[in-house]
Amino acid sequence: TGVNISGASILSVEKACSFKSLKMGVNLNTTGTSSIKDSTFVENVNGLYMTRSGDASVYRNSFLRNSTYGIYVGTSVNAIIKNNIFDTNGTSIYFLSNFKSMIANNVFANSTKSAVTLATDTNLIQNINNVYYNNAKHIVAVGTKLQSVSGYNIYYPSPSTLFTKFTPQITSIKADPSLDSSSWKPNAGSVAINSGNPDAL
Repeated sequence: TGVNISGASILSVEKACSFKSLKMGVNLNTTGTSSIKDSTFVENVNGLYMTRSGDASVYRNSFLRNSTYGIYVGTSVNAIIKNNIFDTNGTSIYFLSNFKSMIANNVFANSTKSAVTLATDTNLIQNINNVYYNNAKHIVAVGTKLQSVSGYNIYYPSPSTLFTKFTPQITSIKADPSLDSSSWKPNAGSVAINSGNPDAL
C-alpha cells in the first residue's frame, strides 16, 4: 500500500503523486476529509480504496490498468469524483453502501468488467457529463435501493446489453465521442464538445 490512512486523519494527495504496482495505491479508512488530485494510479490491484471517509474530493487523476478497482467507494463515503481518466481497469468505480456521491466529467474507457458498478443500498449517485467508451459494461446496478440522478452522458457503443438494471436518460448521447486515444481529449467536431450540463462543471 502506498498511503494508508485511518482514524480521524485528514489526507491531501496532490501534484503528480504516482502509485504503481501495489495492492492498494491509497487506502482510506477515516472520518476525516480527503483530497486526491492530479495523481496517477497505474497497474495496482486497487487504485484508490475508500472503505470509509468523510467528504472525499477526487479530481483530475488518471486510473490506468488497475486490475480490480480503479476506485472503491465504501460505507458512508461522500465522494465527488470529477475530471478523471479511467482506462483499462477491471471495474473503474465500485460503489458499496454509499449514501451520496457525484461522478462528473470523467472518461471511462476499456473497462474489462464495468465502468461503474452500483451495489446494494447505494442511495443517491449523480452521474453527469461522463463519457463511457468501449467498456465491457457501462453501468451495472445490483442494489435494490438505487436512486440515480443521471444525464448528459455519452455512451458508446450503446446497446442495452451494456447496462444492467439501468436505463440511460433521454439527455444521453449515443454516438462515437471521437476522443484522442492518448490524451482522451475530444477531437475537433466531437459530439462531446459543448454538450454537457454546465452546472456540473
